Amino acid sequence: MTTVDTEKGVKTGEPLRMLASYRRQGNGIFFGQNLIHHGQGDIKTGMAVEVLNYK
Repeated sequence: MTTVDTEKGVKTGEPLRMLASYRRQGNGIFFGQNLIHHGQGDIKTGMAVEVLNYK
């Protein structure tokens, strides 16, 4: 529970509020990306990748 103060047991909105303050792009807030690798082989740091289907 990332938005609950564990000492007081109350919902605070942090750290998401603070993270949102510097992860804005246009009208959205980006915290991460989930990807699925279709096919075989390895994807390693620094390799070029192509997004084939973006929703």
